[in-house]
Amino acid sequence: MNERVSEAMRKKIRAHLRRRPQPTKIARVRASTARAAGSAAAPAVDTTGEVRNAIRARQLAQQAVHDIRLALAEVDRSAARQWAATVATGGAVDRSTALSAVDSWTRRKDQLTKQLSAVEALLHLVKHRITELKKTRGSDVVVALRAEIARLSAEHKREGKEEGATEALLKQLWEELYEIDPSARPDKA
Repeated sequence: MNERVSEAMRKKIRAHLRRRPQPTKIARVRASTARAAGSAAAPAVDTTGEVRNAIRARQLAQQAVHDIRLALAEVDRSAARQWAATVATGGAVDRSTALSAVDSWTRRKDQLTKQLSAVEALLHLVKHRITELKKTRGSDVVVALRAEIARLSAEHKREGKEEGATEALLKQLWEELYEIDPSARPDKA
């Protein structure tokens, strides 16, 4: 009899595992409302989180663009330095070495150029999205800007050193905040 009970329990467990999870009452109401409206249910979006992510992504992308441009300049300098050292050491220009040096240089430069193009394109999209969010969800943008300003200010104080880039970024964020919420600007006496 114990075997029958255990077999019956196994069947119930298998059946339970095969069943699809039932949607919650809220999900059922959303689905029926969406069907009545003739559209699929829109996923819930955390706008404040989206704004926070967009602002942080914009900062990081701007830094990446700057770093890639520096790397592009360094690739040119490095190629010139290495080839000049090779020629000076060898005492003559070896055409096959020159060809491989140019191939290596152009390959690296092309790679960095593609990276720069990709980051700039995505940065443009993020900036456009932030502009949209400023118009449609200004209060969420204000909350995210204040949080990012607080984070950067705390980070700047913790480092305890003058850092022009952080100060410039803080200034940019404050100006953006004042643009959306003029009441955030401190009164000038």
